[in-house]
Amino acid sequence: MKFFVTICFTVFFCIGSLFAQWEYWEANELPIASSDTAWHYEQEDDGGTITYSTIIDDPDITGNKLLQFSETEGPPQETFRNNWEADPTIGATLVFRMKALEVGTYDRDWDIYLYNSVCRERLVSNSGAEIKFDKSKAAISFNTSDWHIYRLTIIEDEIELFIDEDTLSYLITTGETNEENLFRFGDLGSSTIGTLYDWIAWNVDGAYPPEQGDALPSELTGLPTAIEKIGSITPERFELSQNFPNPFNP
Repeated sequence: MKFFVTICFTVFFCIGSLFAQWEYWEANELPIASSDTAWHYEQEDDGGTITYSTIIDDPDITGNKLLQFSETEGPPQETFRNNWEADPTIGATLVFRMKALEVGTYDRDWDIYLYNSVCRERLVSNSGAEIKFDKSKAAISFNTSDWHIYRLTIIEDEIELFIDEDTLSYLITTGETNEENLFRFGDLGSSTIGTLYDWIAWNVDGAYPPEQGDALPSELTGLPTAIEKIGSITPERFELSQNFPNPFNP
């Protein structure tokens, strides 16, 4: 009986791992406020609640929507927060598509906070030209004023950044000790922020670099394709020519 239970548990665990699903939010519809996952208010000022977010049409992708977040006076009062309850020994993955909005108008393009009950780190984009981990100060020069897909993996206290699904790690750092377990987009400080969001996806079944783990949901826009169409591969005509030189003619 014990052997049977062990086999059943092993099979169930393997199937669960094999069919693990991404969770995601996309800007086609503003998420409904909830305690766990929502674009919602974190704080209010004395003048009452102000809405900064606007759903707009994507000028490049027909039928796609974008969330425009523009806060020019600070502090921002809205964030996207998800209590994902990641297991630090298994790892978790956060992927998102976004771009800086009106570079030069804001202090930062975006702020992303990452926690897994063991460590924390904060990824910041500045003036459309730099990405850095705030705690470790590890940084790269990068153009965030264009659309890019960013991937963060976190396992134990190690965090890596990948861009545009390139298997090359752009940044790697060790997070600061912390007990919270969530991720959050948006700063609660005094900085002004301007960002266009397309979608945010997360998976708490492992720290998956690009090309590892489950594929991202096909519904999400702007995903790179593995095969690029370069033209028709069907022959336009068939022709049999005389062999040359003739191998039977000395």
